[in-house]
Amino acid sequence: AGLADCYALISFFSTVPPRDSFPKLLAAASKAIQLDDTLAEAHTALAYYKMHYKWDWAGGEREHRRALELNPGYAIGHQRYALYFMAVGRLEEAIQEVERAQELDPVSLIITTNVGIAYVCARRYDEAIEQYRKALALDPNFGQARNTLGIVYLLKSMYTEAIAELQTAVEQMQRSPHAVSFLGLAYARSGNRVAARQVLERMMAERSRLGYYPASRIALVYMGLGEMDRAFEWFGKAVEEHDFGLFAFKTYPVYDPLRSDPRYTALLRRMNLAP
Repeated sequence: AGLADCYALISFFSTVPPRDSFPKLLAAASKAIQLDDTLAEAHTALAYYKMHYKWDWAGGEREHRRALELNPGYAIGHQRYALYFMAVGRLEEAIQEVERAQELDPVSLIITTNVGIAYVCARRYDEAIEQYRKALALDPNFGQARNTLGIVYLLKSMYTEAIAELQTAVEQMQRSPHAVSFLGLAYARSGNRVAARQVLERMMAERSRLGYYPASRIALVYMGLGEMDRAFEWFGKAVEEHDFGLFAFKTYPVYDPLRSDPRYTALLRRMNLAP
């Protein structure tokens, strides 16, 4: 189950292709369930596979429910169930689940950060900032909280603060594609198109060198530059590649510039998400 959990996350935070990580996730989670089908952690990992690799949202919800029936006190189970609700647009339920996770494990850095992400999806930005600051008070080197704090500053058009936080996050997260892409987006939104293009060129070079770099992250910078044809081309690749970076494509305010375009609705349908 622990291996399955690692495979569930590795394609989000690194350049391991989902086509490599998700079949390994399935194998590990299936083995864990074969050994003990009452293990909540294994069902939670299997939910990731069903949602993000098969676009089987109903199947993912069933696995999350099963996990929490088996272990109602499993904090990470509630946190991951909240991510499901964020993905499908049921934001009040997302907030309820992630707040329950925080009650169960109040000093978890990732859960505290995820409370903030749920608030962002609900456009409760100031409450999100409070959660990110709480996480950073526990550990100022927790890059995921710093990254998401920078994103909220970006959504509030506080570009100087956003870029400062995102630059630090890139280093703390060891140049994770997720962090790098939001820095590129912040450069673009702030008007520094030269810096945004430099980020984009490095990302494209990495994809050429490695054979994979999350397409959703490349698309994000094109979106920031206003090059929407290129952005949709790369978001389309992300759907084909089952890119986990799309997990909140339906609800995350960052994607607001896409929503009026029929190509955005078509992408949601390809992901089995109702517009």
